Amino acid sequence: MSNEEVSLPKLKKDYNKNPKNIDIALNYAKALSDAKKFKQAEKILDKLSEIFPENGRVDYGLGYNEIIQRNDRNALKHLHKAIEKGYTEHFVYHNIGLTYRLMGEFNSALKYFDKVLEMKPDFEDTIFHKGALYFFMEKFDISLDIINEVIEINPKNGAYYAMRALIFARTNKFDEFLEDISKAREYFTDLTEEQKKQIPLMVIFVALQGIKVPPEEYMMWMKLAEEREKEFSEMEKEIFKRGQQMLKNLM
Repeated sequence: MSNEEVSLPKLKKDYNKNPKNIDIALNYAKALSDAKKFKQAEKILDKLSEIFPENGRVDYGLGYNEIIQRNDRNALKHLHKAIEKGYTEHFVYHNIGLTYRLMGEFNSALKYFDKVLEMKPDFEDTIFHKGALYFFMEKFDISLDIINEVIEINPKNGAYYAMRALIFARTNKFDEFLEDISKAREYFTDLTEEQKKQIPLMVIFVALQGIKVPPEEYMMWMKLAEEREKEFSEMEKEIFKRGQQMLKNLM
């Protein structure tokens, strides 16, 4: 059972006692979003919008609920409204930038990531995603510099090593790639649930490109991917299926 699911009964109880308390209601709505109970979260947030029509925190909550569902355009609409109403916390700009990155609108994403880093220069999540942004723009030298920066800030985050491993793979530095993939696995338990799904797929994808991952290392990542198979999108399922075929060829 996830932490979100464990906390839901208490949050619900608190909310039922005082549904007009904005802090309690927003905490409960976020927990519902994280637990993928999107309609319930939206219902609470819509009620808050009626009570607090000019409070940008409510719009941020609605945007967050759309982000989790990958309804990108709707998410941006709510996040921009939050800023217009004066809710200008750094993480609002971060989530706008991240949404633009996921949509492939890289220049817009960079604009908002830079805004975050003006406010909080050492905000790890934005530094990481800015580095990833330059990777997808195929500006590998810039990407590597930024990922090195975030690794210096936090050298125990597996996602950072996995991202740097991808850069090394694309720049034909295969020894460095293997070293960083090993580090990513060392810190695997500290990753978010989404990262635990995505990083094994990264390794499989790289191996499918012809980069020689040691068989024992590959088998370990395949096992970790298998634990998440039910959560894969259709594209991710296809990568995993091809990875399974490669595993058979190794055995």
